[in-house]
Amino acid sequence: MMKAMTFFLLSFCWLVSNATIWRVNSNQQINADFSSLQNAINSALVLNGDTLYLENGSYFGTTTLTKNLVIIGPGYFLAENDSTYANPFSALISSLSLGNGSKGSKITGVTVTGDVLLSHNNASNITIERSYVGGQIVGSAADTGLTIRQCYLVGGINSGNLVSSNVYNNIITNTITCYAANGSHTIYNNVFYYYSTSPVWILYVKNSSVFNNIIIREPAGSSEYCVRFPDCTNSSFARNLMTQSVYPVFPDNIYGEVKENIFTCVISTEKKWELKAGSPAIGYGTNGDDCGIYSGPMHYVLSGLPWLLPRIFKANIPSSGNGNVIPVHITAKTQEE
Repeated sequence: MMKAMTFFLLSFCWLVSNATIWRVNSNQQINADFSSLQNAINSALVLNGDTLYLENGSYFGTTTLTKNLVIIGPGYFLAENDSTYANPFSALISSLSLGNGSKGSKITGVTVTGDVLLSHNNASNITIERSYVGGQIVGSAADTGLTIRQCYLVGGINSGNLVSSNVYNNIITNTITCYAANGSHTIYNNVFYYYSTSPVWILYVKNSSVFNNIIIREPAGSSEYCVRFPDCTNSSFARNLMTQSVYPVFPDNIYGEVKENIFTCVISTEKKWELKAGSPAIGYGTNGDDCGIYSGPMHYVLSGLPWLLPRIFKANIPSSGNGNVIPVHITAKTQEE
């Protein structure tokens, strides 16, 4: 009942839209429109421009997106932060392919446990925001206009074909490799943290603008493997902080830093990347912004809570009532950032 009530509120807020809103919940005991995300996408009832709401606690397998849709989940790390949901379970997708017909789609608040694959040249202008990706974002086609923002990326981004992208305000615990000869990428206000003894570079990008990032490579013996500068042809690097030693070609960065000087390092998956008092990242970014995820035009939002959508974060629903009346008490918030 609580799940149904949560998404009734969400749907109510979007009734002004011309597109149709569809509920998707893998629990077949819930009276949702679809119990399978792939079936919802494939349905003749679901049209380009429609919105699919993935409800808390749902699990969906390998999925291929072949329409221009908005897919909205409840977020991730919901049990770690206050005032998220009374039902603190994410909506999970095992892997997601963005195929022919998905151009212009937007994915927000979703947890993909495996890879996200850009699998077709007509999968351009995709936006992935406020989502968790446990595998890689892999560009196997010459797509353009990919936007990745406010996400938690475990597997990083790997593409020799991706033509253009904007990557900003993400926590990235792996590498970005975008080396297409005709590529053009803008990468800013991210936190990169990669722990590995392998001689693998965090950033290898061509034709790119890279600024306001914090790039940390650990353990200490691997601290030099931040940016593969010599091979990042036609790229600019400014106002970044990194553990790597000084690279004279790009003097407008802070080199040789360690994370303890920059971050609070509290015991929290996301909050530990907040800047500590006196951090050299404060005010060091372009236009006087801070470096890292909590600054810039669209700062990182804890748990990837979708913007402007209400959520029930307290609920008292008794198992029985008085006759046909069940006294239900709920408290809801709207995500305003």
